[in-house]
Amino acid sequence: MNPVKTCSRRLFWVILIFMLLVFAGMTAAAYFGLNFMSERILTTVADADLQTPGGNEISQHIAAFYDMFHRIIIPSVGGAFLIFTLLTWFFSKRSTANVIRSMQPAGAKRKPGKKEPTEDIRKEQLRRDRRLFVHLLNVLQREGRLMDFFSEDLSLYEDAQIGAAVRSIQENCKKVVDKYLAPGAVVSENEGDQITVEKGFDPNAVRLTGNVTGEPPFTGIVRHRGWKSGKVELPILADTGSPDVIAPAEVEVG
Repeated sequence: MNPVKTCSRRLFWVILIFMLLVFAGMTAAAYFGLNFMSERILTTVADADLQTPGGNEISQHIAAFYDMFHRIIIPSVGGAFLIFTLLTWFFSKRSTANVIRSMQPAGAKRKPGKKEPTEDIRKEQLRRDRRLFVHLLNVLQREGRLMDFFSEDLSLYEDAQIGAAVRSIQENCKKVVDKYLAPGAVVSENEGDQITVEKGFDPNAVRLTGNVTGEPPFTGIVRHRGWKSGKVELPILADTGSPDVIAPAEVEVG
């Protein structure tokens, strides 16, 4: 059994589960926090007997923000978490493979004419991997201001302002993801359509849920079409540059 492939699969599931837990925790905290704030506001309005156009307008704003939270904010943050998960696994896999190979016994068989990389080469490779990992974040920040959006306190803005900002961020970040990954659906059927999963299917590409018994083929309903990358376009980076800088500071000199 190839130890590199085995470790890569385990690493993927560890990273995926960790990122899902983080995403679920953040989403739950945001949801319950918003729910608590909205209940307090509505209770205050009711206690003050503000059955006026102003009180009704507050209720409408809260309902609109809840709708935007479910339709826009959660999918946008979830997509960002998915990108971070794939990038983390991809570059961690390469780094782990280098570490495993470096731990092989000195007497292990080597391919004729192939020299083992030196310590300086391994360090440079790890440094390059770190730069590649943050590169997509750099582009998402430059094109869509994604990092600025994550660092903002949304409670300081009106619902209309948040909606307009999220729409612009989503459009620009989508262009970047399409350029570097060209994502597409795993299955061609639409959600809600019936599909037959044949024998020999890839469990990493199709996850079965519900009453799964017996052997394939299985017939079921598509609940989510899945995502897969159409390409992975990695940039050519210069030899210089800090691997830790996601986006440079901007200083305007008068």
